[in-house]
Amino acid sequence: RPDASVRCPSNALYMSTGYLCLSISKGGEYSSKTDGYAIGITLLVCLTNRSEVQLTDRCEEEFDGLWTNIDASQIADAAAGWPEIAARAVKDLAKAGDGQKSLCHDSLRNRCTLPEALTTLRGLLSGAQGGAGVEEAATAPGDEAAAAAARTTGYEPSPLSVQVRG
Repeated sequence: RPDASVRCPSNALYMSTGYLCLSISKGGEYSSKTDGYAIGITLLVCLTNRSEVQLTDRCEEEFDGLWTNIDASQIADAAAGWPEIAARAVKDLAKAGDGQKSLCHDSLRNRCTLPEALTTLRGLLSGAQGGAGVEEAATAPGDEAAAAAARTTGYEPSPLSVQVRG
C-alpha cells in the first residue's frame, strides 16, 4: 500500500489519465474546475460501468452518434437499475451539450462549479426520496441555493489532490 506522505512525481501510480482534465495534460493549472472534471468522469463510470479512459468517445463509437444524442438509458448500466431521470441527470451533469454547463465540458469556462454540481446531486437525491426532484431542486447557477452550497462546501483540495499536484 503506498505511503500517502511520500510524494510521487508521476500520477501513473495513483490514477488513470482518464480522470485527468485535458487542460492539465497540456500544461494548465489545477483548479476546482479541473478537479470537477475528475468527479464528472467518476459519475460517468458509476452510471455506465465502463472504463474511464475515453469513456464518452467510446460510447459515441458504440452507439454511432454524438454524446448529446445518446439516450441516457442506453449508456446506463442495466444491472444497476438506474431510474431514467437519474441517468439523464447524471449524464448531463457530467457532460452536457453546448450551451449547458457540465463538469466535463471541453471549455473550462462552461464547466459548472463543484457547489453547483452538489446542488444538482442533492436535488436528485431529494427526488429519489420523494422530495422536490431534479427539476425543482437543481437550481440555476448564481441563485440562493447555489450560493448556500458554495458557502458550506468551499473548495478545499484533499491531501491526495495536493500530493498528486506536487
